Amino acid sequence: MQAFGMRLDKANTRPVSPEDRVHIEKVWTRYEAYQSGHRAGIAYPLPPKNPFDDWEIAQRYQHRSTFDQTRVETHRTGARAVRTLVAKAHKEGLV
Repeated sequence: MQAFGMRLDKANTRPVSPEDRVHIEKVWTRYEAYQSGHRAGIAYPLPPKNPFDDWEIAQRYQHRSTFDQTRVETHRTGARAVRTLVAKAHKEGLV
């Protein structure tokens, strides 16, 4: 997101905009907003459906028995898509 214009504070510890200080279920949408407004963004798309749209912060503290395999696999697939995208950006010198 930084490569597409997201600014960090002076200490480079967090986004300047409160809209960007969100958890994963909203980061997907924020990334799309930054990426869509940048020519290079075309080469760095995420899948259109947000695999984390069913995630809530309270889930961090829930017992693993509350998660079914389908949900876990959906989140894992989303995380892999992000990891692949970041690796590509590093390899191509975008970040």
